Amino acid sequence: MSSDVEWRESYGGLKLPFMGAAGKILDGNFHVDCPNCRKSTLRFYYHEFNKGEGTGTLWAWCPNCRLVTHLPRVEPQGWRFPDPFRDISDFGELEGGSGAPLVARLDELWVQGKIGLPEPPGTRSRESKNSKPPRR
Repeated sequence: MSSDVEWRESYGGLKLPFMGAAGKILDGNFHVDCPNCRKSTLRFYYHEFNKGEGTGTLWAWCPNCRLVTHLPRVEPQGWRFPDPFRDISDFGELEGGSGAPLVARLDELWVQGKIGLPEPPGTRSRESKNSKPPRR
């Protein structure tokens, strides 16, 4: 798909199916087909805004038809999502920083492998300085 096609928020009859698909991702199903075009698996990014409560926002988007949704104030049920912006103090800086839509930058990070599939509940973070691989 051409990169000049705009990213659009899911709308009308697609709003609820996209929110439902994002909910499946939040529940641990990370291979959800786009409810619109059914030609691609949704990509996603979770950012924890309220560290005290463990809640944040999940963005989910289709790289093919470029529809987007987000679920604010949600909790990822123990999954630890890769977040290169974990320590950012004002997330608004990211959203408005470069002039490009946030989801366009997130999609680039997905392609680069900087965001993507989370670590299962109970695993130690790759970001932990003293982490060692589990013995087998």
